[in-house]
Amino acid sequence: SQATEVFERNAAALAVAPGPGGAIMWVARLPPDDSPQPSVDMDGNPTGQEDIVGSVLLAFHVAPNGRFRTEVRKLLVDERYQRRGIGRTLMLQLEDAARAHGSTLCVSCKATSE
Repeated sequence: SQATEVFERNAAALAVAPGPGGAIMWVARLPPDDSPQPSVDMDGNPTGQEDIVGSVLLAFHVAPNGRFRTEVRKLLVDERYQRRGIGRTLMLQLEDAARAHGSTLCVSCKATSE
């Protein structure tokens, strides 16, 4: 799919590692015994990623005086799987990792779609 290709092309640039300017990403997958729903890209083509139902990114601040700050980016849960605790579980993992890496302030810019 287009999203998978973009990620694979840019994975090195994403610096998916803790530390200044880096990030950690979590991906929520369906348990093996759960039946996945079809997953399609924006053009309606199958993605082959039916088991991915959510994700979140923890970004570390770049500035030397901002080592205590982290940011929640792109908390996403497929609407078909919402209200099952997936977002809460992703956030708990993110918060634990932020604390473990010395963050005392984790912020989020909430985006709404209407």
